[in-house]
Amino acid sequence: MRKLVSAFSRVRVSAPPAVTLDEVQQDALDHAMRGENMFITGVGGTGKSVLLKEMKKKLQEKGKEVVVTAPTGLAAEAIEGCTIHAAAGIAVPNHINGFAWLSKLHTNRIKQYDVLMIDEVSMLSGEFMDRLSEHFAHARESSKPFGGLQVILFGDFLQLGPIDNTKDRHDEGLGFCPALFLSRGWAFQGWAWEQLKLKYVELKHVYRQEDEAFVAVLRDIRVGKPSAVKELEKLIDEAHPRRDSMHQHKVSTNLVSTNKEAEKYNKEELEKLKGTSQYFYCEDSAVVDEGVGGELHEDAMRQLLKNGVPKKCRVPEKLELKTGSQVMMLKNMDVSFNQDGVPRKLVNGSRGQVSGFAEVSGLLPELEKSRAELNDKLSKLPMDNAASDDRANLEERIKRITCQIAWAQAQKDGVQLRHNEAASNPVVPYVQWHSFPEEKPTPVFPEEFVFSTAGLGNNVRRQIPLMLAWTITMHKAQGMTLSSVKVRAGKIFADGQLYVGLSRATTVSGLTVEGLAKEKVMASVVAKDFHNNPTQHITDRWWHRIRGPKGEYDKHYKVLDSLIKRHHPQHAAKTLSIPELKEKYCGEENWVCECCSRKLQCCYDARDEVKKTIRTPTRKRVRESLDAGPRERRS
Repeated sequence: MRKLVSAFSRVRVSAPPAVTLDEVQQDALDHAMRGENMFITGVGGTGKSVLLKEMKKKLQEKGKEVVVTAPTGLAAEAIEGCTIHAAAGIAVPNHINGFAWLSKLHTNRIKQYDVLMIDEVSMLSGEFMDRLSEHFAHARESSKPFGGLQVILFGDFLQLGPIDNTKDRHDEGLGFCPALFLSRGWAFQGWAWEQLKLKYVELKHVYRQEDEAFVAVLRDIRVGKPSAVKELEKLIDEAHPRRDSMHQHKVSTNLVSTNKEAEKYNKEELEKLKGTSQYFYCEDSAVVDEGVGGELHEDAMRQLLKNGVPKKCRVPEKLELKTGSQVMMLKNMDVSFNQDGVPRKLVNGSRGQVSGFAEVSGLLPELEKSRAELNDKLSKLPMDNAASDDRANLEERIKRITCQIAWAQAQKDGVQLRHNEAASNPVVPYVQWHSFPEEKPTPVFPEEFVFSTAGLGNNVRRQIPLMLAWTITMHKAQGMTLSSVKVRAGKIFADGQLYVGLSRATTVSGLTVEGLAKEKVMASVVAKDFHNNPTQHITDRWWHRIRGPKGEYDKHYKVLDSLIKRHHPQHAAKTLSIPELKEKYCGEENWVCECCSRKLQCCYDARDEVKKTIRTPTRKRVRESLDAGPRERRS
């Protein structure tokens, strides 16, 4: 047991390293510190996330209330922030009524914000950006975009884009009206983007890959050049001998297009392994910020518990492992493989294989003894600046060992019994890391994953920081750095998806591609136009949805264009503003919109245009009734 505790003590979360910014990054930081709104872009691996975290740190040191957000739980997890929906105090909306309504708690919280940072902004639609701007302005009682917040956006519009719900709704026969929220268009196609007067910064130095030829090919694939396929295949063929020698101890991470593919593949591989499955269950908690007191404390706690950890967080509620499982680390850590060894770095994305498990029975006394010893050392340190680094180091170690004690106690008390998969002897996994094949396996204990909501507090998930990693999706891999990658390109369906997959690899020798073809090299025409001229005046707004190779518009745009011509021909933003779209219809007493079931003026004004333009059943139940036959319809 002492060996286990000793091994545990040698595994620690890395302290934030001193950050050195290049000239362009430093210039961007200077603009941010002056209070400017910004859009920071660059190809994969140019240090956008590093700059974001440094900006947050410096702005907070200046006394600013900074809320760091991303469109999804996965992206929020990577930057230790929260989803943009949580920051705005809204659910995922499907109707205009989902915006510009807030509780007292949310209103007070949003008024406290000074800076709003949004990562992976390419995933946010133009429609959402416009609604979000009005939503924050409403909460902050200001007519300025985003209520006068300093807004700093990070992302690459030639990577993964927003998911437009128009087609799915149309295909399902669910109808259409102006009051729907369908997440249409690109973020730069809204009027809020122009109103922010963003300072544009492009980071160009690639840190992830050092091979200039590989970087050049990736840039061509990013902008949708099919000819880059041959160049990539040539590079891979030339790197084949190096791949055999450099990656003989590594198992490639498979990158696929859909969650269904990834789950199926991982489950199949896990089932192939002999031995008993070990299950690890998360513990979720919420911590209210110290500054939220009085009557708002309970409201804040209630809201944090309601928000919870994002459902699509990579850190699973239940983790199933067997000896032999291929896993991926979800934290940055330093590991000493022997008592006097130099720490080695594991990063978010490091790959390994579970070599076995060790029981935690009897672990608590040893952990508590270690904590007592650390507390004793801390109490003997002088209270001066010379010892500040040692004090901070000890405090961090005490905090971590306290976390492990709480987890071990929960295992001892039978947390797993609640899940019908009891483990009489709770264990921790040992992992052999592919990056250090000659070193001994290390134990992996639970860690805390924090999801912060500025002005409220934190949602915290405590779990073993591993995920099954024979296969993951390209969406989940966005932002990762992987040393050995196999991209399964056969089912790629979205613009930018292939680029995201390929650009995770650090070297050509660590990359394998299956199903590569010219037609898989896809990049949005709209995004490319913006990339080439980011200051251009936008004529096609978010409802001008292009479909088909010839650039024809989706017919749904006619409904909103007709409404604009009727109401404010020169001011689309006014016609499609939240107050106007929420205006109640006061005519026919029994009339309601067949699509959204509400009595709104915009729905009434557009109903004839909808019937004329969009030839589809207005309600799914109507279609189902027609399919059922005469007798069933009468009943």
